[in-house]
Amino acid sequence: MNSFQLVPAVAFSAFLSVQSVSFAADSVSAVVNPGFEKGLEGWKVRTDDPAKASATVTREAAKSGSAGLQVQDDSDTLDVTVSHNARFPVSAGKTYAVTFQGRSWQVKRSICVYIRFFDAKGVHLPPPTGLRHLAEIDAEIPEWKEYAVSATAPEGATEMDLYVRTNKRGVGKAHLDDFVFSVK
Repeated sequence: MNSFQLVPAVAFSAFLSVQSVSFAADSVSAVVNPGFEKGLEGWKVRTDDPAKASATVTREAAKSGSAGLQVQDDSDTLDVTVSHNARFPVSAGKTYAVTFQGRSWQVKRSICVYIRFFDAKGVHLPPPTGLRHLAEIDAEIPEWKEYAVSATAPEGATEMDLYVRTNKRGVGKAHLDDFVFSVK
C-alpha cells in the first residue's frame, strides 16, 4: 500500500472509532442472561430473610427457554430486590424501555420493575416529581402478560439499570422472564 492509500485508510479507521464511541452512548447493550437460563448469572439478589422473601430461578417460572425468575414474598415487613449487575450507557434526553413477561398469584400489593438512572459518579437520579419509571404487577394474573416501562434519561444521566422490588408489603408470588432493553 502506498502512502496515498494509507492516509484515507487511517482517516476512515479514525472515523469509525469516533462513530463507535458516540453510538455506544445511544444504544443499550444486550442484557446478560435475560431469561435466567444461566441461573442468576448477571443478576444480584438481596433479601431481608430468604425464608420469607426470595428470588429464585425455576423451570416453573419460564415463559420461554428452560428457566425464569420466581419472586416470592410472604411478609408484610420484608422485601426482596433483584438487580441486573451491569449498568447500561445512556444519553440524556433519549427514551429507554424495558419489556418483560410476567404472571402473578396472591398479590396483596405490588411487585415493581424499575428503570433507574445514574450520573457519571454513580449517584442515583430520581425521576422528576410525579413521574414513576416502573412497571407494576399489582393483581393476580396467572396467565403470561407482557409488561413495559419506559423513561427518558434526565440531564446528567450516563447509565441506567434494571431493578425488581417487592416493596415490603407482602406481595405473594410472581414469575418474570425474557427481559429486553431498547432505545425508543
